[in-house]
Amino acid sequence: MSDLSLHKNTNVRKQSAVPSPPVPSPSVRATFVGTATVLLEVGGLRILTDPVLERAGQRYRVGKTDLATYTHLQDPALRPEEIGPIDLALVSHDHHKDNLDRAGRKFLETVPTTLTTQAGARRLTERHGVRALGLDPWQTHEVITPEGANLRITATPAQHSPRWLHPIVGDVVGFLLDFPSWGGKSLWISGDTRWFPGLDDLGRRAQIGLALIHVGAGGFGITGPIRYSFDGRDLVKVTRQLAPDLAVPIHFEGWSHFREGRDDLERIVARADRRRRPKQLAVGERLRWLEPGVPQDLPISNTPRLEEVAS
Repeated sequence: MSDLSLHKNTNVRKQSAVPSPPVPSPSVRATFVGTATVLLEVGGLRILTDPVLERAGQRYRVGKTDLATYTHLQDPALRPEEIGPIDLALVSHDHHKDNLDRAGRKFLETVPTTLTTQAGARRLTERHGVRALGLDPWQTHEVITPEGANLRITATPAQHSPRWLHPIVGDVVGFLLDFPSWGGKSLWISGDTRWFPGLDDLGRRAQIGLALIHVGAGGFGITGPIRYSFDGRDLVKVTRQLAPDLAVPIHFEGWSHFREGRDDLERIVARADRRRRPKQLAVGERLRWLEPGVPQDLPISNTPRLEEVAS
């Protein structure tokens, strides 16, 4: 991706204050905190995605109206002090509380660098003193890990709503991570997005070994059937389209506006697999579910890419 704009950051800890066993290579250690909050350990770096860290019970408005609200229903699996120091935060967008709440934003004040959208970086920096850097889709930032290797993070396109609602819903990005020991495969974090043509470009640019996919079919009564994140059918489509070795659903529980939970997603995937054509990828064989608060080592390049076609 030599045509991408590039930033570099060497402002990382030399050693974590929270001891952790070595991460098997090539793999990522992932600890699911809740919603889309995941602690990722890569090459000695500790990375946190979309920090949602407040206790359950908070009710939030969408914009400045009470016509659409959503309630946090589940405590995070780890408290901020249990997460420990973080080197880098990846925030798909800063303006919805199921991706960054007040406690999460406060936590970002302790993080050396937060990557997010251009608009989000301005808000976080100017209003809250967060050290944030905004990335446009396909713009890249590099971090030198404590082990001396380069971790490359590229912002990927995301579309959180139909195009006509974008002025209200705002910008979102996903993230593509590349690390030397992963054998040319990438970790993709989708961010809150629907399926849209911009995702076709992702499959042409990268070979996905591990995908963290925001699902849940988020929606509100006032906007009817409109979804603001992938549903189960999208999970099937994007997994077949990108053919990651592992697909990890996140962002599907703990909030009142999520319309599909794990049981729904498993049922939709099982039905799609029963009906698949001979050369279509069996999505259920690629799924991995994360248990809250439990570190899991997720391999990235241990299996060859299958020559299966998308639906």
